Amino acid sequence: MQKTNLSLLALAFIFLFGLLLLAGYKPVPDEKATGECVENASRICHVGSCPGEQRCINSRWETCTLEVVCIPGTVEPCISGYCARAYKVCNECGSGYGDCLPREALPLPNSSAPP
Repeated sequence: MQKTNLSLLALAFIFLFGLLLLAGYKPVPDEKATGECVENASRICHVGSCPGEQRCINSRWETCTLEVVCIPGTVEPCISGYCARAYKVCNECGSGYGDCLPREALPLPNSSAPP
């Protein structure tokens, strides 16, 4: 039973990753990317509601890039000792995880929640 749940979780992870690739989840040019700038300067930018950073290279602003550390919506266990006592969900920007929550409090349909 546990192997089946792990297999389903792995398939869900692969499915979500594929959806993100198909949806084109990647840095996009910022509307304010034009104009001259001071070499090696940086500034905050946004891709949708997600904060990123632009760097000045060859006197032009580069594409806004995000620091992505996880795939939005993925669920990871919060380990205490050798057991998963709670779970955390990757935020919508992929920049980190939220607080550890009990399984029942996860913002997912019951069929998607880990065992």
